[in-house]
Amino acid sequence: MKIAPDKSKLDLDIKHTRALIEGDLQSKAGINDCTAAAEALQKCVHTDIHPDHQFRHRLRLK
Repeated sequence: MKIAPDKSKLDLDIKHTRALIEGDLQSKAGINDCTAAAEALQKCVHTDIHPDHQFRHRLRLK
């Protein structure tokens, strides 16, 4: 997980994105990759975003 260059959104690492999209749930390594990706996504979802960034996002939506 990282903050995007414009600092208005969080980006999920490409390896986690691939694990969630192309997940191999028939191998132990694939299950571990999917689990790590799901945990990273959960952190993104629950990350506090500075109120200024939320305000700018709402302005862009209008």
